Amino acid sequence: MPRASPDRRSLDLADRDDLRRAAGDWRTCVDIRTAKTADRPADALLIRPDAHIAWAAAVDEPTDNAAPALREALGRWFGAAEARA
Repeated sequence: MPRASPDRRSLDLADRDDLRRAAGDWRTCVDIRTAKTADRPADALLIRPDAHIAWAAAVDEPTDNAAPALREALGRWFGAAEARA
């Protein structure tokens, strides 16, 4: 499997398997890293190559809201999931 570019990252701050699965179709574009912090600002972040935050899941944001929003942001930055399959 091709490795994601080091400048295309998603940071999982809450160990959310649901959001990692939601990003699965973009696994060749996004390098997902899980990190722990005592006072997390969000559950997950999509970080653009210029280090700006392209998307964030609020702390404890429900999957029904966070997963579709993540897929929309990934599609906007990297193209439709169908094109990646």
